[in-house]
Amino acid sequence: RSSAAELKESTYVDQRATAQIVLGRDALERGGAEEALRQTREAFRERGISSETIEDGYEITIAAAILLKDAAAIAEVESFVAGLPPARATPLLRAGRARLLAEQAHGRGDTQAATNSEEDAIALLRAVGARPLLAQTLLERHRRSGDAEALAEARAIYTELGASRWLTRIDASSDVAA
Repeated sequence: RSSAAELKESTYVDQRATAQIVLGRDALERGGAEEALRQTREAFRERGISSETIEDGYEITIAAAILLKDAAAIAEVESFVAGLPPARATPLLRAGRARLLAEQAHGRGDTQAATNSEEDAIALLRAVGARPLLAQTLLERHRRSGDAEALAEARAIYTELGASRWLTRIDASSDVAA
């Protein structure tokens, strides 16, 4: 955290953006979804950051916006990828956007649109082999619809990955948090 705080003032764009994302991840892990969203928003204002840096930060913004259950934040985060040129909208970014569209549809009570967006996200994440994000998306599906198969697959992925913290969260909650 202290290294990231120092690098936040770096003259190098990638170092600044990466530091903001690290601080956002730290905030999210400590339960500070609002701070995580603020930190990653700052990173996205940087010009010329790498696609990988954008993907890392976008995942944090998705998690934070969903945790906050803030419709405006979800719409803002979703619109980031919608506004990218097609060549910059990587499969991981498009999957993240689909997750947010599912959350928006769920908030409106549109079960079919939520399911369609979930399926889009799941297909993209399977295609690129992003198993941790796939598991997260499956947990989100379970939270929205009670889909037991999604929960079982997420649990299997986390078991395979040795993600004990996520397994503990699943076991501790009947309403698995995003």
